[in-house]
Amino acid sequence: MKVLFKIWDCRRAKKIFVPMEDEESGLYEQLILKTSEKLQIHGTRFVLESDGTRVDDDEVLKIVSTQTLILLTKTEEWEALLATTATTSIVASINEEKESASDSFSSTSEDLVVAKTTQEIANSQISKHMWNTLEIPCHRLSKEVLGNCEKGIRQKSSLDSVAQVIIDAAREISLHVPTYALKRVAEKVIAKYPGMFKDVDDDGVVIGDGTHTLYKKLCDRNAYMCRPFKRSRSVVGNEAVSPQQIKRQINRTSGCQNCDPEISEEGLDLLMHKKALVNNMYLEFNAETRKLLDETYSLQRYFINKPSTTVEDIRKEWPILFIKEAICWHYNKLMNQDIGQLETAFLSKLDKFMQFALKKKYITAPPEHESDKIKISLIAISKFLGDDLGILLMDAS
Repeated sequence: MKVLFKIWDCRRAKKIFVPMEDEESGLYEQLILKTSEKLQIHGTRFVLESDGTRVDDDEVLKIVSTQTLILLTKTEEWEALLATTATTSIVASINEEKESASDSFSSTSEDLVVAKTTQEIANSQISKHMWNTLEIPCHRLSKEVLGNCEKGIRQKSSLDSVAQVIIDAAREISLHVPTYALKRVAEKVIAKYPGMFKDVDDDGVVIGDGTHTLYKKLCDRNAYMCRPFKRSRSVVGNEAVSPQQIKRQINRTSGCQNCDPEISEEGLDLLMHKKALVNNMYLEFNAETRKLLDETYSLQRYFINKPSTTVEDIRKEWPILFIKEAICWHYNKLMNQDIGQLETAFLSKLDKFMQFALKKKYITAPPEHESDKIKISLIAISKFLGDDLGILLMDAS
């Protein structure tokens, strides 16, 4: 006689039925194998979905066959799905605001107060736990891709495969994938396979650990999967962004190790107060200035990273960032290296810049003098990134 088992995975994202013969030898082990294959996980034990009670042999399995089971892997634990009907109010953090459909930022934003039932709050907390514990689905990678990851062999097809399986796994939890989850899983990938994803230039010099580049790649893949139809333009927040603009943004942020930090948990009002304080300290750069800049760095990047933000916008919102000491501090924070290394690295690449400018037909012949090469290099960079040359030549004094 056949018995139909209803089984979910630990995140309650995948739900399947598995038919079995109730007299089958080794029913428990066979059910684990069949369920693992269907859910594409390496399951080790069953528990009741309702309260997490362990189901550990054939007889118990037959008795509870009408109840929903959860198949856990070796590292997973059962989590309760809380439910009450009491009503409460919570303050949505700025990070939750960032994960919404609109990524736009207003300097006059206030804490968003929303009413939710305790059931919704509980589900939100469980969902957050699922995102925080999202792991790299290595078992879904081909042997070739996995081998490349372990050996640190950089291949575009392998990089794309890793991004694809991560997004596929994330979208099994929910079609709305929060940005903090992609950021955390990118950090896990970099920690596990540092050689595969690091940012390197044409000479093989490492310019970043690759966390931000991978994070952006995951965001792009997820946005592609969310598209209602194929189109030539994407949307960042409320702003339409062309594929060329997206590519330029990736080029601009290549090598950055702290480009898009999470907003501080201390509250928007306090952050805005510190922002006002630090912007009134531009006449004197001291330890207190540096401390306030550190504490408001996430707010600075949140504003700067908006596609529509101009240099003049930054000058109005963050005038402190236009003094020399603050520029050096911000560069060091963003790149995780001393700005003093920038000039040496730039000068060492002058011949490369000339080759690039010739290839792009920005010039017809390379100049002889180094000062002219420097100027042409800056022109080539600004044209390639679509930036105003005046921005690169601004006087920070």
